[in-house]
Amino acid sequence: MESGSPFAPTGPLLGTVERFDTHSCLGEVVDAAGRTWPFQCTALVDGTREVAPGTEVTFVVVPRNGGRLEADRLVTR
Repeated sequence: MESGSPFAPTGPLLGTVERFDTHSCLGEVVDAAGRTWPFQCTALVDGTREVAPGTEVTFVVVPRNGGRLEADRLVTR
């Protein structure tokens, strides 16, 4: 993760899914500033649990276990 700050940016943010692994249900989204944020399939608002790389999304960044910042509440645009 390359947030550039110990604090989560205010959201919502615009980004693009860079990669998503359907087996592990983990992915990464890159925001408009080029920062990479990990996410879990449960962060997808539509409940599908899968998203294709290249999909444009709106999301927020939230702290998870151990204070790690992750993308959450991803909505496809």
